[in-house]
Amino acid sequence: MEKKSRGLVNRRCVRRFLLEYAERSRSHRFTRVAESVFDQIEGIIRERCRGIIHNQPSAGKTIR
Repeated sequence: MEKKSRGLVNRRCVRRFLLEYAERSRSHRFTRVAESVFDQIEGIIRERCRGIIHNQPSAGKTIR
């Protein structure tokens, strides 16, 4: 069984952002965020981080 690593996102902040944005941009009021949404955002962030590392030059100490 694979051990789940610690998440990269602050779930409370993401939840607050999503619900506030939905309130401003949608006529229907949302009150909950599904677990699958957090998993989706986590996956997107991990892939973006991998891309950033992949595009780094082989020399240097700072990730830019």
